Amino acid sequence: MYYAKFKNGERETSIVEDVHFLRVKNPIYNTEEIMTVIGTDPETGEDITQTAAPVSVVIGYDPDTFEPPIPEDFVQITDEEQALYCTGEYIRGEDGKPVKRPAYVPTVEELKERKWGEIKEKRDRLEQSGVPYLGKVLDSDTVSVQRIAIAVQAAQAAIAAEQPFTLEWTMQDNTAVEMDAVQVVGMSVALAHYSDSLHQTARGIREQIEAATTAEELANVKWPE
Repeated sequence: MYYAKFKNGERETSIVEDVHFLRVKNPIYNTEEIMTVIGTDPETGEDITQTAAPVSVVIGYDPDTFEPPIPEDFVQITDEEQALYCTGEYIRGEDGKPVKRPAYVPTVEELKERKWGEIKEKRDRLEQSGVPYLGKVLDSDTVSVQRIAIAVQAAQAAIAAEQPFTLEWTMQDNTAVEMDAVQVVGMSVALAHYSDSLHQTARGIREQIEAATTAEELANVKWPE
């Protein structure tokens, strides 16, 4: 037999009779006087008896009352109900029966955090998806940015030494573009400007998110196409 404790319809815990607690029928008592033979009367030969103080004797059990009672705040549930509650998909309805748990509705604050996470993911993905430059697209993933930084250092050194400098840079479409020192340095400038534009866009969207007061308003907050 299962007994469960609920709070606002949520099952907090369950206990099992004869496992977590033992319940027995309440005994029915009857008070009786017990006489004890303590000797024999020498003149009459009759037994001499003594009546002891009244004692309570169990003469049966009450079928409807138990000791101890059901633990406080616990209610009896069936095996089937216990199985449903254990799935985590059911709560206790107003009629005391299991009902399907309603779908969780996130708060506006939770939706704001979720939306901001989506925007940051979009920003970071675009930041590493390529940067327009010289009519082509530069790779802008982490490794490519490191390669660009090394090339820029070499170009700047050549400019400082007033030495000629050219190289062929492989673009995102696998075509090679020949660049001089100034154009190589321009790659880092293009990366910085592109990254800054993405972050400015994200900051503007963050302001829209913070200003939203309903789920509907947040649903309309999107990264511009």
